[in-house]
Amino acid sequence: MSDHLSDQLCHIGIDDTADDHMDSTDTIGDTVYSKHWLFKCLVNAVKIVNGEKSGDGGDGSGGDSEGSAQEPIELDERSEEELSILWDMSTNEDVMAFLCEIKAMDLFETIITRTNSPRFAEISAGILANIAINSDICLNLANKQHFRQLIVDSISSSDIPFVIQVIRIVSASLSNSETQALWLQTIRENSDHFLQTIHYSLENCLNCDLLKSVILVINKMLYLDDTIGQLWLAFDRRYECV
Repeated sequence: MSDHLSDQLCHIGIDDTADDHMDSTDTIGDTVYSKHWLFKCLVNAVKIVNGEKSGDGGDGSGGDSEGSAQEPIELDERSEEELSILWDMSTNEDVMAFLCEIKAMDLFETIITRTNSPRFAEISAGILANIAINSDICLNLANKQHFRQLIVDSISSSDIPFVIQVIRIVSASLSNSETQALWLQTIRENSDHFLQTIHYSLENCLNCDLLKSVILVINKMLYLDDTIGQLWLAFDRRYECV
């Protein structure tokens, strides 16, 4: 894992030994956001996943023992604050374009796959959901079959804040005419798992934000694909008379 993430850092040109010097080329697009700050935030994110001590705020909570590797971990306060700022920044179009340029989507996907921190996974999925409204990024993500599978599998997570962000990714992808077909194909291929999970959420979940997100995705699926509509009926015959 460490080598894989280190390769990603090299690929996007991040140097965690860089100093704090800022110049006129440091800002992202027409914003006041700093490329250097963003790079340091991503470096820290990698160090958290690797369970390393980070001078930028990563606490190495992953631990070294095999027994603790599967235990949920908490982000330290500084790292959570920085990542939350990045999450907010990711709604900006210039920041979206820059994250796409440095292929940061691959890093956030890896974090979702590898992290033992529910909050870290939620923020990473939230950033991907924000930038997925960009057509180029949405298409880039949709063209990765393993990413579509990861997101569909993540629907059944027991962590509701994370699932809300995962549902946002699906919703954004189904709203894009260039990516709808690929996502609908993956949903059909995993229809038992996907539809049973969202059906269970409708019947048992008390979280209003999740329910609203799930209902929105259901409406989009049923509008776009009659086959999925027929599969949906199989989970609750009460819908046959609607």
